[in-house]
Amino acid sequence: MEDMISRREKLATFSGAMGLVIDLVGNAAKVVLWSALLGQMNSGLGAQQPPAQGGGQVIPFPTRPPAMEPPRQVPAAASMPLPH
Repeated sequence: MEDMISRREKLATFSGAMGLVIDLVGNAAKVVLWSALLGQMNSGLGAQQPPAQGGGQVIPFPTRPPAMEPPRQVPAAASMPLPH
């Protein structure tokens, strides 16, 4: 019985330590992302130049093929009533 209690205590200690490590890594990642975001925002406060106009290539849509004529004769099965 003592062995099971000791094992459970070790597992709880290990689980708590892993939780603490995950929490620290998450907070560090949050700090890095926030500082990168704020750095991007601060660098964008100056006078920005609009994107350069022109120089793009215009690609026209292909023309549609001519419409096909509908068949002149309707097959005999088309005029037969459907069974109920």
